[in-house]
This record gives sequence, C-alpha cells and structure tokens, in this order.
Amino acid sequence: MRDLLYKELYLREYYLLGLSGSEVNLFKGHGGTLTEIKNEHFPASTEVPVSAMPVGEALFESRPALKRNKSVMMESSASFYNQLDKKLFDYIGPETHLLLSGIEKEIALFGHTSVHSSKICGKINGSYEGYNFQELENKAWEMIQACQEKNNKKLLASLPDLFGKEMLSIGIQNVWRNALQRKGNVLLVEKSYAVPGFVTADNFYLWLKAPAGAYSVITNAVDDLIETVLTKNGQVVFVPQDSLAEYQRIVMINRY
Repeated sequence: MRDLLYKELYLREYYLLGLSGSEVNLFKGHGGTLTEIKNEHFPASTEVPVSAMPVGEALFESRPALKRNKSVMMESSASFYNQLDKKLFDYIGPETHLLLSGIEKEIALFGHTSVHSSKICGKINGSYEGYNFQELENKAWEMIQACQEKNNKKLLASLPDLFGKEMLSIGIQNVWRNALQRKGNVLLVEKSYAVPGFVTADNFYLWLKAPAGAYSVITNAVDDLIETVLTKNGQVVFVPQDSLAEYQRIVMINRY
C-alpha cells in the first residue's frame, strides 16, 4: 500500500506547454512519458492572420508599415496568450505542475503574463521536435523531480517556524489523535517509517504497547494514519530517511 501510494503521489500528472515555432502544443506528463493533447484547443496556431494587417501592407511592407504591423502582431500575441490562458483552465488545477519549453522570448512573454505563472516549475529553452522528442521527455521528467524535491525541502525548512507557532503535531501518537479530529493539513513522513500499534474500542488513542483490557492490533499504524489523513482531505508528503529525525520520523502541519 505504501509503495503504491508513494508511486501515485510521486508520479502525479503534470503538463508541458511547447511554445516553439508557429504552434503551441500541450503535453500531459506522467513520469518520464509525454503524450501530446490533440483536440479543439490544441495544437494552437500562433500565426498572425494576413487579415489582421492593414490593407496593402501584407505584401508590400514599407518601414512605417513594418512598424504598424509589428504593433498589430504584438497586440495579437497578447490576445492569443490571453485566450491560451483560458484554455489551460481545463487542464491546470491548484496542485498541477506546469513546464514551459520553446523559444526563450516566447517563454518569457507567457511566463510574465499568464495567470498560471505560479504553477510554472521549470523552463526548457530550445526547440525539441521529432528526432529529439526523447530528450524533451527526459528533461521534463528531470525538472519535475527537481521541482518536487525543491518543494519538499522548502516544506521541511518551514517546520521550525511552524513549531514556534504551535502548528505542528509531532510523533505518531500526537499525529494520530489530531488527524482523527480533522486537524491535519499536510502529513510529512519518512518513506520507510513503520511502527505497530494498538487501539481500544474508541480508536482515538494509539498505544505503542498493549494496553489493559480489550484492544486491536494494528500491524503498521503509519499506513492507517496516512489513509486517515487522505480521507479527511489532507495531503501526504514522503521525505527521505532521517529527514524528520528531530520530529520522531513523522510530523503533521495542522490546519488550526
């Protein structure tokens, strides 16, 4: 169960937006595999239609005409990216990672104007088409892993401050009790951490030694705790061995 959950969380879907050339392509990522999305939204053309240019200047462009056409193209690009942002709402959720690839200028323009800029966790400069698509997949997966690692380190670094604000439950017994009360927002646990436990009829208190009277044995209390947090709309983050040594291997960031 732990390995399956770890794999599910670690291999969460992400998206890559390709901004190379005259087309914008959207790819769904899962692990090291990218699959292009082809529907009524994508691929999307970035070309400025000739009809957008002033009459007579599409074929014969004097210098003044070039300046005017450049302005038309810039306005058209802004409008295009605005429409592109709206299309992305169908794919990008609150926890979704977004990667950008393509021409540096286009990446910068999209990144500065997009309402999804906070979801961008990596940028791949250059054009990756056809013969080197495998390279794009490799780079995308490397970036996603680096992004997840960075986020986990940031979360770990925030723990001392949250401890000072009394926003943490530390140790499996405290975490167990507060998780049942729906206090848990984010559970951090070392991936290999496991411990047996015992509960009585009310299931509210986790015993690490068999209590007096009737009780039930839990083979791995950590797995049960993970399930409890998830069913109560919390998040679970697995961290490397010894990352939480000072927090008894498991800690929960409370909602209140």
